[in-house]
Amino acid sequence: MSISRENLALQDSELLYELAEKLTGTCQEGKFRHQVIVTNVRRRMHVVGADTLPQYLAFAADNDGEFQHLISSLTIHTTSWFREAPHFEQLEKDLLSDTAGLEQSNFKALSAACSTGEEAYSLALVLESVRARVPKFNYEIIGSDIDPVSVDKARVARYPLSALSQIPHRFHKFLLKGSGRNEGFFTLTNDIINRCSFKPNNLKEFHTNGNETYDFILCRNVLIYFSPTDVDKIVNKLLGLLTPQGILCLGHSEALDNSKFSVRPLGNARYTAFPNTRSATANSGKEFSGQLTVLIIDDSATMRAMILKLVGRSKLKASAVASASEADTFLKSNKVDLITLDLHMPGTSGQAWLRDQRASGLRTPVVIISGASQSEALDVLGVLESGAQDYVDKSLLKASGDELLERLTALGEQYRTIQARGSNSDKKYARPDAAIFKLHKPDLILVGASTGGTECLVRMLKQLPRDCPPVLVTQHISPAFCEPFAKRLALSAGLDLGSAQDGTLLEVGKLYMALGDYHIGVTNRRGAIVLKISAEAAINRHRPSVDFLFQSAAQLRNSKIFASLMTGMGADGARGLQALQQQGCMTAAQDEESCVVFGMPREAIKLGAAGFIGNPAEIRECLERAINK
Repeated sequence: MSISRENLALQDSELLYELAEKLTGTCQEGKFRHQVIVTNVRRRMHVVGADTLPQYLAFAADNDGEFQHLISSLTIHTTSWFREAPHFEQLEKDLLSDTAGLEQSNFKALSAACSTGEEAYSLALVLESVRARVPKFNYEIIGSDIDPVSVDKARVARYPLSALSQIPHRFHKFLLKGSGRNEGFFTLTNDIINRCSFKPNNLKEFHTNGNETYDFILCRNVLIYFSPTDVDKIVNKLLGLLTPQGILCLGHSEALDNSKFSVRPLGNARYTAFPNTRSATANSGKEFSGQLTVLIIDDSATMRAMILKLVGRSKLKASAVASASEADTFLKSNKVDLITLDLHMPGTSGQAWLRDQRASGLRTPVVIISGASQSEALDVLGVLESGAQDYVDKSLLKASGDELLERLTALGEQYRTIQARGSNSDKKYARPDAAIFKLHKPDLILVGASTGGTECLVRMLKQLPRDCPPVLVTQHISPAFCEPFAKRLALSAGLDLGSAQDGTLLEVGKLYMALGDYHIGVTNRRGAIVLKISAEAAINRHRPSVDFLFQSAAQLRNSKIFASLMTGMGADGARGLQALQQQGCMTAAQDEESCVVFGMPREAIKLGAAGFIGNPAEIRECLERAINK
């Protein structure tokens, strides 16, 4: 019996639900969704004058325009302006915490399942407000939805005035009220509309243009309509589209299982991906595969259990031992990508064990997870000198567990990558005799580093000439260890440690470094270059920030600067190095083979910010040639 439009809801409507699942890929469970679909299709049957469902489906199959309306009828369209407002508020706060970096930024966002465009344009209003404060900031928003009718409405950007109450009043200056035919409606300024584009796209298949990536992705309150298997595929696809440090926002009622996805939760259903989940472009061609393995060495059963539980939230595979001797036994028959080590253990201490292992040829990266006090700062620096790549205080395990996982993963991946390539892989980058920048005697030497940087800086800056230009260093390190490290670095460099006070006149033969939780930079004051100290918010999650130092130096005019970005996780310093390079300064970045973590240098290289790329010894050679000019 034919299904008429009058009794469609009372008859066998399973055909519609199967069709919806086939065409949209969504899981057709829940009575509310069924009712909406039936109502939508009944309305379209009335519009085209089809008496039965088979008649309507046949008509839609032969008519492209009506087929688009069919897709729209099978799709849920529940949206509004500034829905789940905390996502927009937090994004604006994050962006404005780094206004210097925004001037060089080309921010790209994706609104997946954007419906009729209110979400994408809400995001655009926030970004346009940021651009009003930082005019050089640029942004682009892509909106996508499986429903082509909704996509067309988003492109038109014509909304009823009744919706104005959903939009915070401070954004109304970017809205235009209609007149004549458009009376009772509003749209957005051309500056906003020209930065937003919309296209049909199916979340399950999600087609992209080449290697495009996004700084910010919204996919909210739509995953509930898919099966668990499809949710996994969609989430992995979206995570792979994120840039390093990019953010994925889900609906507040949705959450990701950290044990299933390599993500770091940021709160309010916001996530950033660990490096191994990103696309091949974002990973810059990493060559490892398989699960990363970590050995935990700690005599405390409580600490072993805590670290094992933390690691269990990631894709790291962990084993644990209680002493140096047990570690020796384990490593004789097992290979690992990473080791965490406690300093204070009965019998052989962590530092003594590591020193012996390095002497025996152990190359595996080691992270010290210990409870060293400020008075033991020299011991921590000593163990870093003995061959540890990073240090984490045990007190931070609970407070910053996700950050620790990110650091462990980055270290393990870098080690696996270099191991896979082998030590004889071809060098890809310019060497000293092929440096593309013109060397000249610098007025300032700037260096930024993070994970693995303490020993790298000691080697690179060792025994500089006493008439060396002022050297400014930003190293991501615990505030408790800043001053001991600065003294050690200055002693190794053969320079005096300069006063890190705001307004200090920079002098030849001195090294300057932030000695606490503040930014350090430079500025011109009455024709002289002086220190600039700031307690501004963290930039790229860091204070002090390399970008703060580099960006401040880029504002100097007619100054000759040698700047180098060394090993470290994340992207801090990349934009600043680019700003210096665009000012004609000499810029260098550490190569992948010699980095403990090839994060910050990689991002600078991707921006074309490095005039020279090499290992610390080769960068030092370039620096010496510049100083001797």
